[in-house]
Amino acid sequence: MNKRNITIILAAVLAILSIYMLIADKDLSIKSKEVTMLYDYLGEVDIYHCGGLKTYNTKVITKDDLKQEDMLCMAYYQINEKNMVKKEENSTTANEQDVKICKVGENITLATSDENESICEYTSFSKETLNSAYETLFGAKIDDFNNFYLSDTKSCYLEGEEYYCGNSEHFNLSLGSNSKIYRFINSAKKKLNGDIIINDYFLRVSENNKCYGTTENNNEIAECSKELETISSEEISVDFVKKYGVEYKHTFKNNDQTPFWQKSEPLN
Repeated sequence: MNKRNITIILAAVLAILSIYMLIADKDLSIKSKEVTMLYDYLGEVDIYHCGGLKTYNTKVITKDDLKQEDMLCMAYYQINEKNMVKKEENSTTANEQDVKICKVGENITLATSDENESICEYTSFSKETLNSAYETLFGAKIDDFNNFYLSDTKSCYLEGEEYYCGNSEHFNLSLGSNSKIYRFINSAKKKLNGDIIINDYFLRVSENNKCYGTTENNNEIAECSKELETISSEEISVDFVKKYGVEYKHTFKNNDQTPFWQKSEPLN
C-alpha cells in the first residue's frame, strides 16, 4: 500500500471520527448549573412534598400521570423569590376549631405562623407568575387555576388574579409511614436533538427499615431490607444505594429556551 492510499485512509478515518464526535451524546457534568437546575424540577427529598416525588414509580411517568394540584405545587417551587411578595397580617379572631386566623385578600383566611399565634406570615404572587413557572417546568400552560397544598400544613389560595400562600386552617393529613429518601445523580447527557437525559439512583427506606424502589409501598427490595437489619441508617452510603436502589432515566425535552421535564422511567 503506497503512501497516497494510506493518507486517504487516514483522512477518511479522521472524517468519520469527526462526524461521530458531532452526533454522539455529550456528557454533562452532574454538578453543572444546568443539570442541577433540571434535577431540581423533580422535587425535594420529601415523601410528602407536592404529592411525594411521584416521578419515581414502577412505570413511565409523564405530566398526564400527575395530579394538577401536585403540578401547581411543583411549579410554585420554581418561582423566583423576587417575583413573590412576603407579607404578614395580625390575627383578629379564631375559627370554629379555635385556631387563630388572619384575613388576607378579600375572603381568604390563613392560620397564624408564630409561637404566640398572633401573626400570619404569607407570600403572594400573580397567576401569570405561577403560569410562567409551570410552563418552564412542564412545557405547557395551566388549564385550570386552582387552590393547592404545598405540604400537610401549608396551602395556596387563589383570589382573582392573585395567589396567597401560608399556613392552612385545616391540615391535609397524609396516610403512610415516615420514610427516608436516598437518591443521587449517576450521569447526565445532552443528545443530538438537544434533549437532556439525567440518570439517577433512588431508594426509599420506611420507618420499619423496609426498602423500596418507588415512593409507593410496593415492590419491596428484600435483600436490601435484610441487610438493613445489620447496619444503621447512618451507614447507608452511595454504594449501598447504587447496589439496591432503582435506576431512573429522566428526559428533559429541548425547546427554544430551557428544556422542560417530559418523562421519568425506571431502568431496572
